[in-house]
Amino acid sequence: MSSMEFGKKFMRLLDIYRTGDGSKWTLKQIEDATDGFVTGRYLTNLKAGRIRQPSFERMAAVARVMGFPIELWVRDLESWDQVVDRQANLRSGSTLANRLNLVLEVIVNRETNEPFTVEEIAELSNGYLTVEQLEQARSGVINDLAGTQYLALSEVLGVNSSYWYSAAEQRPNLDPQTVEALKNRKNFLLLSKMGQRSEAEKDMLLNLADQLDLLREERQKGT
Repeated sequence: MSSMEFGKKFMRLLDIYRTGDGSKWTLKQIEDATDGFVTGRYLTNLKAGRIRQPSFERMAAVARVMGFPIELWVRDLESWDQVVDRQANLRSGSTLANRLNLVLEVIVNRETNEPFTVEEIAELSNGYLTVEQLEQARSGVINDLAGTQYLALSEVLGVNSSYWYSAAEQRPNLDPQTVEALKNRKNFLLLSKMGQRSEAEKDMLLNLADQLDLLREERQKGT
């Protein structure tokens, strides 16, 4: 692939994938969003076709910030519609409002031991999200955010950024009973600690839980 093709793709990406307010990304905004890893000068050279082979790390950083699939960098422009449509289908499988409200029902602010408020999330997002944007996202007024906003949400709430993009069938099946159980602080702490254990340790803990169930049943029979 020629350096000019990378430049054409980048300019096309700037047209398609925009910031949260609908405006086109500036090179300075991308530089700031990547903490200077991808500089404005580098992007200027990329647009002008002066970079023969962009580094994978920089291409991945731009894709993450702007919110597009990294494979677009290596796909022919003619096949982009298929990739973009697939990403749209993944997101439409579950609305942003559904996913955001679900995670806010499950995860609590460890500083307060209470569910996160939109004011707290906005403050912790370092300016990437406003209270108004979060309220609109929760109510379904807006159903998409900029890549940097998804990253900010993930960092504040402690969830993997893939949660916002994964297909609906890949989501954990959290029924109302499970959601209600996870609102309990101790249940949430147990789940968090379980995630840090090896598979063997998880088996031991599950066996212990089964033994406790049997003990409870025996006590109930004896009463």
